[in-house]
Amino acid sequence: MMQKFIKEGLLLTFGSVLIALGIYFLKFPNNFVTGGVSGLSVILGRIVRGISPGTFMLVINMALMVMGFLLWAGGLRAAAYTAAL
Repeated sequence: MMQKFIKEGLLLTFGSVLIALGIYFLKFPNNFVTGGVSGLSVILGRIVRGISPGTFMLVINMALMVMGFLLWAGGLRAAAYTAAL
């Protein structure tokens, strides 16, 4: 059980790192705007000078994670999966 949990956690972390690298090296430099939190953060980064899109992305994702944890009573395991995504 614990071994499966560790394996899933490592796979989620690896996938998250790949997504982050793609966003950082492809999406932000080329100012691609799609949907979701990353698209909103690119737009806000262009409007509000001095705050990077990465900072906006962190703040929005943290707010959504806290809201999800408070509204969705899935417990600590659900919060860990949500944080990894």
